Amino acid sequence: MTRIRRKIRVLLADQRGAVFVLVAISMVAVVSAAALAVDIGVLAAARTDAQRAADSAALAGASAFIDDPENAATLAPIRAEQYAELHKVGVQTVDLWPAEDVEVFLDEMKVRVTVRHLRSRGNAVSTFFARVFNVSLVNIQAMAAAEAAPADAVGCLTPWAVADMWEDTYLPGDPGKYDYDDADKSSTPTDGDSFDDYCPCT
Repeated sequence: MTRIRRKIRVLLADQRGAVFVLVAISMVAVVSAAALAVDIGVLAAARTDAQRAADSAALAGASAFIDDPENAATLAPIRAEQYAELHKVGVQTVDLWPAEDVEVFLDEMKVRVTVRHLRSRGNAVSTFFARVFNVSLVNIQAMAAAEAAPADAVGCLTPWAVADMWEDTYLPGDPGKYDYDDADKSSTPTDGDSFDDYCPCT
């Protein structure tokens, strides 16, 4: 027994090869982290793709309120589907289900689109190295909304500017005639005038 104990003590005291063991364990950890980083990058890119597709589809759907407001409820989902399917999430073409993924709000002139790549639909995003941890598919989803609004609804937009040194006045009773603010205060341009004839909105 004494010899066995001595041999065990000698073996425990011998540190030859310890570095190799530590390096091997460290390499496994480093490679695992790098592999997961690759998968995380792929999933982040897929999420960005899905958001881009949702944005495009929502804008396309909302355009129906501008082009054909009376048929927007029917036309908006069709346009949203057409534009969504021009995009890809990873290597898969977007498969939009208008009945579930497109919401049309007629009162608000708004369209909301959700792009879904799910296991239940058979189009979840595949992983590479995460399969070691039994994660081969990941659900990806993105939502966007767009609202149609008239861009020319302003009847008169006041031109704001830094105040100048000229007095802008018009002849009483005749808003169509404006002084040029020179010495003679006439409504007819003469030499030395520095202020253009300007008619503000009424």
